[in-house]
Amino acid sequence: MFYHYSQNNSGGSFHIDDDVAHHVIIEANSAAEADEKAESIGIYFNGCAIGSDCSCCGDRWHSQWNDDSGSDVPLIYGDDPKMYQDMWTAPGGPICHIYRADGFKETIRQPAKDSTLAIEG
Repeated sequence: MFYHYSQNNSGGSFHIDDDVAHHVIIEANSAAEADEKAESIGIYFNGCAIGSDCSCCGDRWHSQWNDDSGSDVPLIYGDDPKMYQDMWTAPGGPICHIYRADGFKETIRQPAKDSTLAIEG
């Protein structure tokens, strides 16, 4: 199953780097395994409690609800990540990192102005 994590812009900004983007999708056998993998790449679920996230905006990341929260294919709000356009991501920036169970990581980038979606992997 593929589990989608969407980053809340707690404090008015997103944390984007080679490991996390606005959206992260992790392939795993269970929600608990996906959460474990998420934490290993820098996603955390207690930001307000530890003081790293804004209490009025809420936690930056949320854990999976249960095993049923996954999907058979990578999706962002029901859409193929390769077709998803993110209004919060700068042109050329990573929209999504997809971590597959076999260790392969794919990055979907916001198209530069007047270009097509860029996919790395």
